Amino acid sequence: MTEQSTGRETEDAAQEVDAALREARMLLSMLSAPALRAGIGAALQGEGPTDPAVAGPLSRLSWLTADGAVDHALLRARVDALGTLLGDGAILSARRLTSLPVTEEERRELAGRIVRLAWERLGSPRFVTEPELTAALAMVTADAALVRRAAVDAGALRRTPDGARYELAATAPEPHADPA
Repeated sequence: MTEQSTGRETEDAAQEVDAALREARMLLSMLSAPALRAGIGAALQGEGPTDPAVAGPLSRLSWLTADGAVDHALLRARVDALGTLLGDGAILSARRLTSLPVTEEERRELAGRIVRLAWERLGSPRFVTEPELTAALAMVTADAALVRRAAVDAGALRRTPDGARYELAATAPEPHADPA
């Protein structure tokens, strides 16, 4: 197996996971709306929706045909793709981040979350070298330097004066908890 074919397979797996996540999110959103929930029920019973406001959103579910038939193979593929997110290999099925949010608060929060994840994967050492940190960050982001700088700016990381080593700040910003 060549490096190029492995990269293509990884990209294909990431695309499948992305598609499955999008459809799962759409389905959950649809189930929260009474008209769409009723439309899904009608479609699954073979009674296609007549209201375009319902038929349009339902047509975005690739495994559900206009006449209400379920493409079981495609639905199983979506379920399997979502299942990969629950296993140890989940990181291998996800794409790396290619950018950070535009707003400073969101950027700092995400950078803090990324460095805490990297730190855990490194075994939570007291200090790490810049190459070690860069390698750990590169697993989840395409621009490790950008994330490293944003984490320092956010106070999630402290850098030694010579810039050679980093320490996770004890008061690293925690992500905002969603209200229950």
